[in-house]
Amino acid sequence: MQIKKLKRSYFKELLLKVLKQDIEPFRELKLNKENWIKEFGKNQIVKTPIGEVKIGNNQYEKLIEKNRINDFGIIKLTLQYPTLALENSDNTLSFIKAFRKKNENIIFTSIIIHKFNQNISISIHKVRINNIINRIEKNNGIIKSFADDIYKTASTLQDKPYTVGHDKSLIPSSLSKTLNETIISENILNLEKSSNKNLEFKKESGEDKKVKAFVDDMYMTAPTSQDKPYTVGHDKLLIPSSLSKNPNETIISQNILKLQEVLNKDLEISILKVSEVLEDNERFRFDPEYFKKEYLHKINQLKFFGYSIINDMAFVTDGIHESIDFDTNSNINLISAKSPKENIFDLSNNDCISNKQHIKNPRTKLINNDVIISTVGTIGNCAVVDNTILPANSDRHVGIVRLNNEFKPHVLSTFLLSKYGRFQTFRESTGNVQLNLFIYKIKTLKIPNFSDTFQIQIEELVKLAHQKLENSKIFYKQSEELLLKELDLLDFKPSKQNIAIKSFSESFGDSGRLDSEYYQPKYEDIIEKIKSYDGGYDIINIACNLKNTNYKPEDKKFYQYVELSNIGTTGDITGFTYEMGQDLPSRARRLIKENDVIISSIEGSLEKIAIVRKEFDNSLCSTGFYVINSKKINSETLLVLFKNKIIQQILKQNCSGTILTGMNKDEFLNIIIPIIDNKIQTQIESKIKKSFKLKEESKKLLEVAKKAVEIAIEENENQAMRFINND
Repeated sequence: MQIKKLKRSYFKELLLKVLKQDIEPFRELKLNKENWIKEFGKNQIVKTPIGEVKIGNNQYEKLIEKNRINDFGIIKLTLQYPTLALENSDNTLSFIKAFRKKNENIIFTSIIIHKFNQNISISIHKVRINNIINRIEKNNGIIKSFADDIYKTASTLQDKPYTVGHDKSLIPSSLSKTLNETIISENILNLEKSSNKNLEFKKESGEDKKVKAFVDDMYMTAPTSQDKPYTVGHDKLLIPSSLSKNPNETIISQNILKLQEVLNKDLEISILKVSEVLEDNERFRFDPEYFKKEYLHKINQLKFFGYSIINDMAFVTDGIHESIDFDTNSNINLISAKSPKENIFDLSNNDCISNKQHIKNPRTKLINNDVIISTVGTIGNCAVVDNTILPANSDRHVGIVRLNNEFKPHVLSTFLLSKYGRFQTFRESTGNVQLNLFIYKIKTLKIPNFSDTFQIQIEELVKLAHQKLENSKIFYKQSEELLLKELDLLDFKPSKQNIAIKSFSESFGDSGRLDSEYYQPKYEDIIEKIKSYDGGYDIINIACNLKNTNYKPEDKKFYQYVELSNIGTTGDITGFTYEMGQDLPSRARRLIKENDVIISSIEGSLEKIAIVRKEFDNSLCSTGFYVINSKKINSETLLVLFKNKIIQQILKQNCSGTILTGMNKDEFLNIIIPIIDNKIQTQIESKIKKSFKLKEESKKLLEVAKKAVEIAIEENENQAMRFINND
């Protein structure tokens, strides 16, 4: 096979040509919260050629901050219908698309990263064609065309810096010398065996490259006159004219035609009989999204495996429909849409319901092995009720599935969290401003007929994960009790009096505070208890090092950015936003290192405290955190100390302000903390590390269970069991 070389100017011309071929009118859309939800839904998910892509955190605020509100209308279009995709050296993917605005053509790019098992769009902005070319040169990258114009009209000058490979990729010539020009044909021969659109082609070095082909119906006629050095073969390849008279011109035509046939299967066109449209479609849904090829393929997978519907195996209902009677003195948990997560319940910010309303609503009272599904917000989150959350009742924003046969509840929840369950809960959700999964739709969800043996294996795996999670909580609680016992605060009860009499010198003259809350006797009791500790005490300014210097991110560098919403309940960082420096909010100015402790300064979020683990080294966090470390107190002890409810009260005491109440730097640095004995610190460190380790193991087991369910459906249960045993 011949490979064609392109000079930069012609390469630029070709890129512009293919972008113009696919250009769309600029879409004007007013930016407001209502339109944002209508555009992206509550879950902020967009269907793209690579599957679901989630809109990254703070994109709404960023458009306003960067004065890009006029770009709102083209975000979804760029993600849904990109013309080009560029694989970047930092493992991100750039979607590229052009729009016509009056007499001007504008190119936009969306940067996509794969994190936490999902694709996330972290930035979308205007880009110049030269910047795209520079990025390709810098990365030695390969740009994938969703249209084929670049490939079929390529120039043939032999002294130019770009080549066009057989897989329709534009490749820097520095790489072309390492390509085996015929090995690709073998891959194409194997292509007919697969309909997967992520196809692997290999270079001689053995390095893998993935070719993403999404649309392949845009062939155009290339120059064929004999004064041109290239002609178009039967397989739409550009062939040197010196060879075009050779009958071997069509030697790989059949393979390319087979490639074309496979690629055409990935077009978003579904042709169905009326009977197929009406199957399991009592509400007569005719919207095209409902019949996406991805959905139809998954349904066929379930049909092939064999399934039952939930209504045939369970009683299904929802929670209380009336207004909730909250009661802070009650021990009856209210389970709402925010409670179930990925096979676990998160009750960290949970409310409780009055005993009176609980008794009044026996239908919605939860019992062991009830499967709870969130029906608004993040639809499809799922967990199984056990004794750790009982007694409990529920509101109308969850579905309650009470199995009446031998099907295992943890298998049901694991399946619903798998891609074969998630697509159903999303597909069956309806609504305009806010999507809702109604009870009658939950009843129709298709559940695979797994064997008893396989169900037992999955059930045991999930229960083991839950046991590890409970053990992680036990280790954390033990570390907390160890600290309180050391400080003689285990059974400590501060004063409940709300009256304090102070002289001017004892109050405003000393603290500069006039608010009565600051002088409550309970705060004095806690401070005196800390001062009486045998190991001594210091103010934070002396005991710890505060990292208070602003860090200026580099515009073109990507960073992990941690904010309040990314902090877990047990002192871990659970997520981040991945952004270029130029796109980060102005508050992203604290550089954090491994073993730093970050502490929220905002009242209402004071419990948001975490240790920076290795994977977040050199990340950025919000200026809403104080970032500290200490040579006197290890990070694990600082975590337990500041998260403890008693010390939390001292943090709250030092908050001030009106609109946004929080601790200013001077107030924070002057808080006194005990200098814990080193032996106790070592014990606390050990328990916290065990707690974190068990939590990670629990999370991994739940992922293994979910993946095993998917393997069982796609291959068979034996393969799934082997996966479990080998993992």
